[in-house]
Amino acid sequence: MCMRHYRILGPLFLATALASAAALPLRAQSFALEPITLDIAPVQSADSEELVLVAAYVPETASPRLIPYGGGSRSALRTTEDRPQPSIILGLIAPGEEDDFGIETLLQDTIATYAFGYQDLAAREALRISDPDLFLKLVAGGHADPPEDRLAFALQEELARMNCYRSRIDGDFGRGSRRSVASYFNTLDNGSSWPAQTPPSNDLFRSILINGDVTCQVAAAAPRPTTRAPAPQAAPSTGNSGGTTALPRGVFR
Repeated sequence: MCMRHYRILGPLFLATALASAAALPLRAQSFALEPITLDIAPVQSADSEELVLVAAYVPETASPRLIPYGGGSRSALRTTEDRPQPSIILGLIAPGEEDDFGIETLLQDTIATYAFGYQDLAAREALRISDPDLFLKLVAGGHADPPEDRLAFALQEELARMNCYRSRIDGDFGRGSRRSVASYFNTLDNGSSWPAQTPPSNDLFRSILINGDVTCQVAAAAPRPTTRAPAPQAAPSTGNSGGTTALPRGVFR
């Protein structure tokens, strides 16, 4: 309960103020503030001839509600750059307009409107092109993460799509999967990297989505020799003119 004391400045002033407060509701942007009803009991001060009013009221426990005001828009109004930002924003903020009102976190309406599935490549790339800042906030905020039990599969699928992973997609994030992560960041070549022995995580998935696609190259195999070495030649045999009689093959003496 709130207590307020008021000194009487004059009966005419008091009657006029109370009548005006009871008759005219206070208006604000896009909703109305109803007047507070006070139970007023006069109290005579002991050491003064002035009449003191003690006003007491109990605030309503019901949640505040918006009351339509005329035919105006219920959207929140932007302030110009040379004006101070308001502490309280009255009205509705459209999805994706958080930056216009100095709001750092994404509103639920924005997430519901722009969030995309972790396998929806078309929606992902469309938002990356149309609104890079919003794309970054959605991905960094975890709103494009795969389900926990599909994380390793999702990483292998992303890396396989970019030719960095060339084994079977089985969700077993072993040495081949880790090599594919290293191949991705080596091909990306923007100064970022990832520890080789780190297990799969949402942070790794978000980093790949934020950095974007690459095309990993397959190392060329060493060429095989195409010419054969010449076969060894048999030593020529000598005739009788040289004083040596040729021996038939297979005969040993």
